[in-house]
Amino acid sequence: MCSFDVKILFTNIPVDFTVNLILDKVFADKENKFLGLNRTELRKMLNWTCKNTVLQFNGKYYTQLDAVAMGSPIAPLMADVFMNWLVDNVSKIGCSLHILCRYVDDIFCAFDSKDEMDKFFHNLNKVHSSVSFSKEVEADGQLTYLDVLLTKNEKGIETTIYRKNTHTGCTTNGKACRQYNIKKVPYKACYIVPTKFAARTN
Repeated sequence: MCSFDVKILFTNIPVDFTVNLILDKVFADKENKFLGLNRTELRKMLNWTCKNTVLQFNGKYYTQLDAVAMGSPIAPLMADVFMNWLVDNVSKIGCSLHILCRYVDDIFCAFDSKDEMDKFFHNLNKVHSSVSFSKEVEADGQLTYLDVLLTKNEKGIETTIYRKNTHTGCTTNGKACRQYNIKKVPYKACYIVPTKFAARTN
């Protein structure tokens, strides 16, 4: 078992490449319009939302030339489209792969051998020049992926919720004067996401 993680995802998303992926998907059936927009208009809109990010640093203004800005509303969509394309192309590498799960930029895999894992990792870093991956390999039959501890045993893979030593268990008080959608985020992150992943891998 091992996991691969993109080193700095949002600021390495190739905008033009990802916009073309979106347009090819949306207009795959040779449709002339999508929500009233033709291909050229949709390209213009996507480029406008991705390439007009201005930031200030030390009193000077800068325009981001490529990649998507962290915090931008369109950034998660662009990242997801690019990562979907990347995972689709990774599956063509031709390694002996038992499991491949992805959550945003984290990929969990299980292989027959270390050689297969190394080959996959090497090829994964060649799929697109703008992103590179780091690798975490199981130790003593255990691997942490997101907030799940995966343990290999004779029955397969056992899952439990994983907490770092620094985890305090403190979250936003349910009676705090905050919007409901803000108050439910810690609950989802600490309980719902890990248990769903744990249930899926069993």
